[in-house]
Parts: sequence; structure tokens; C-alpha cells
Amino acid sequence: GVKMCGHSWVCPACTAKKMAKYSRRVGAAIDALSEQGYAAFMITFTVFHTKAMTCKQTYELLRKTFHSMTKQANWKRKKKDGSGFYVSSGIWNNFIRDFNIKHTIKTLEVTYGKHGWHPHIHMLFFVEKKRLQEIAKIEESLVEYWNKHCDKIAKEIFTPKQYEIRKFLESKTDREDAEHKSVYISKDDNGNILQVHSGDYLCGWG
Repeated sequence: GVKMCGHSWVCPACTAKKMAKYSRRVGAAIDALSEQGYAAFMITFTVFHTKAMTCKQTYELLRKTFHSMTKQANWKRKKKDGSGFYVSSGIWNNFIRDFNIKHTIKTLEVTYGKHGWHPHIHMLFFVEKKRLQEIAKIEESLVEYWNKHCDKIAKEIFTPKQYEIRKFLESKTDREDAEHKSVYISKDDNGNILQVHSGDYLCGWG
């Protein structure tokens, strides 16, 4: 006779129920694509943040940086070869094309810790299993590309003084701190790209 309230973003009981459902769906997608020869791996996108930044500011920086990087790549026309195609000189589009990425799952997580509000994006990508470990080659260039877009967006949404303070604090922060490492690909203890087999982490409470 117990009725669930259905307020899944504020009620721990309803959230757990909904997250379990999402996790099963993601797990089913991973299993189905695994049978087709694909492996899932996770990239986390985050931005430098401090307790001086509001959740709204940090989220806007994250959202606009992701949009800038993925939707506004640099495009060039190929030489006339009969195809008439355009190609991208942007690192993101080259990554998607070169690894033949056709399937992704994206989720937004918001936590609060020692650095304040921490909105960040977890994203699953599916790549041919035989090419999984090649992904490590693009991490450094992807970090550089993300930071370039993030800096451009930060200049737009912060006042000049806020921007300078942010840059100063960022220069003093240990970049190995996961919450402040702009882009990181999940790896195992041996440094190999971690193959994701479950949707539990992606759909967890947080």
C-alpha cells in the first residue's frame, strides 16, 4: 500500500529507484554494443572551480565550453576531388571521425566538495574493442583543446577582475587533483584505458 512520491531529484528513495532503471538501460546498451565488437570507455569533463564561484557560474562555464568544443569546430573545404565533403581541423571532430565514434551516452553530475560546487559531465564513448587502448594517445591534445575553449568562455562570463583572480588561483592549484583536471579518461591501476561494463557509476546518486 506504499505509494512512491515520484520526486526523483529530491527524494532519496525515488531517486534510487529511477537511477536503478537508468543503470539497467545503460547496461543493456553496453551489452548490446559489446556483442557487436564495441567497448565503452568514459571521459569526464570538468572546469576549474572554487568556493568563490556559484553553482550557476560553474555550470554555465561547463555547459558553454562543452558546446563550444563540440558544436563549433573549425571546418575546411577539401580540394576538389568530386566528393564535395568538408573536413574538420578541430581536435574533437578529428577524434570522433578517426575513431569512428557513432554511439555516446552523456550525463551531468553535480556534487559539492572542498572546492565548492562541482558540476561535471561523464560521457561514455563506444569504440571498436581492438582500438580501445589507442584512445590514450588523444588525451593530451583533448585537454589542451578543452582548456582553450574554457578560457575563451571564462572571459565571456566573468568580469575582468574575476577572470584574473580565477587564472591566478588556477595557476596555484595542483593539476593532478581530479576535480580540477579539465578532461580525464578513466584508466585502471596500470594506466590502461578502463573498459566500462556497467551503468552503475554513470547513473549513481550524486
